[in-house]
Amino acid sequence: MKTLRFIGVALLAVLMSVSFSACGGDDDDNGGNNYKSLIVGKWKLVGQYTLLATHVEYKSDGTFSYTSIDDPTYEQHGVYKIEGDVLSEMFSDENDWERSKINTLNNTTLILQGIKDNGELKKTIYTWQRE
Repeated sequence: MKTLRFIGVALLAVLMSVSFSACGGDDDDNGGNNYKSLIVGKWKLVGQYTLLATHVEYKSDGTFSYTSIDDPTYEQHGVYKIEGDVLSEMFSDENDWERSKINTLNNTTLILQGIKDNGELKKTIYTWQRE
């Protein structure tokens, strides 16, 4: 009888541990806050936009480049870093970081909202789609 009780308790413990471990957040928009690896790749600006740039590529070495299908001679490049949910970009011809809040970043979508110098969010939101 003790053996049967022991087996029952052991099975219950195994079932409980499996059910608790299955409750992960695999479909978070931020990939478990793995922004640094998710952002790497080529992105296309979608929807209405006010930027000259129509495409951006973020590389794993911390560099980026913006290009435009509207103006084939256009290219801006620089370095970027990600801290928490903030993307900071320093263009090669600038001395200050341009900061944006990462509203969404997953395998297909990147949504950025600019941050003013005083820390407030800008109204303009840019939506990028992975190419």
